[in-house]
Parts: sequence; structure tokens; C-alpha cells
Amino acid sequence: MPETSRHEPQLSLPPAPLALLFLGATASLYGLHNCGLFTLDPRLLGTGLFYGGIGLVLTGIADWRHHSPLGAVVGIAYGLFWLSLLGMIALPAAGYGHSPATISTGAYLAIWGLFTAVLFVGVEQGGRGLQATLGLLLASLLLLAVGELGAAPLPRMAGGWLALAAGVVALHNGTLRLLFEAGRRRQTATRTPVGTP
Repeated sequence: MPETSRHEPQLSLPPAPLALLFLGATASLYGLHNCGLFTLDPRLLGTGLFYGGIGLVLTGIADWRHHSPLGAVVGIAYGLFWLSLLGMIALPAAGYGHSPATISTGAYLAIWGLFTAVLFVGVEQGGRGLQATLGLLLASLLLLAVGELGAAPLPRMAGGWLALAAGVVALHNGTLRLLFEAGRRRQTATRTPVGTP
């Protein structure tokens, strides 16, 4: 009896919607923290570590496997950003080393702002939602850097609100992409096969 080939639907999801959801949730919580609405606690650290850090790195690796170099760079770079930023905060609090000086934290945020500016300029293929997210994130990082360098609460608070806005835009864009992909797959699954049996 000859073998029959079965065409089963492939159950893979493009990593971009997940990356936007991970980035959006983490940026929103970090923004709320910088606005002074809640303190740095295990919820924020856990979200930043697992959802923002590890989750973004994994989606970046998945993007690399899907031959999307832009998605890979965004996912891996920002995943490592969240991991390193939380490390700078959590390790000294746990007794490992000293808290970084405000000038080094400000320089760190400014360098990430410059990196975000480069991505913002070259991200035309990622869509307007990603470009808006990166633009808001760029403004947020630069204001947070100014707040750290000048020890000024007002720029830091403004940077927090912009981080929250970047997170909301990323969550919105990621959810829309996810729903679009689910609808597209549902249409493909219900389509009648064409051709000879």
C-alpha cells in the first residue's frame, strides 16, 4: 500500500508579534517605575528578567532562524539591554558590587539611545508601529539619561511617561499583528484545496 502524504498546517508563529509584546510589557512597567508610580519590586524584576530579557533574546534567535536580521538584532539587543539594566540595579541590591554612579548610568542610557536612533532611522521595513515604538523609546532613553546625568527628577519622570507610551504602542502593534496572523491562518485552514485528488 503506497504511502499517502498528508499536508498538515504548520504551527509556527512569526516572532515579531511576541517580541513587540515582550518589549511593550517591559517598557510599560519600567516607565511606570520611572514615573514614581511604584517602586522596584520582584514583579518588575521578574518581568524584566524573564519577559523582557530572556523572552526578547529567544524571539531574536527565532527571527534569525526566520531569516529576519532586523528582528534578530532588535530582539537580542533589547533583551540583553533589559538583562544588563536589571543586573546593574539588582546585583548591588543583593550585595554584589556597588551601585553604578549616576554619570555611568546616564552614559549607559545615552549609548542605548544612540543605538535606538540608528535602528529608528533604518527600520522602514518594520512598519510604522515599530518605528513609532522606537521613536518613543529613543526619546525616553535620552530623557532618562539627562535625568541621571543631571540628577533631575523632571526629565526622568518625562522619560518614564515616554517609556510607558512606547510600551503601549508596542503592545498595541504586537496584538494587532498577532490577531492578523491568527485570522490569516484561519482563512488558510478553511480554504478548499484546489487540484486533482
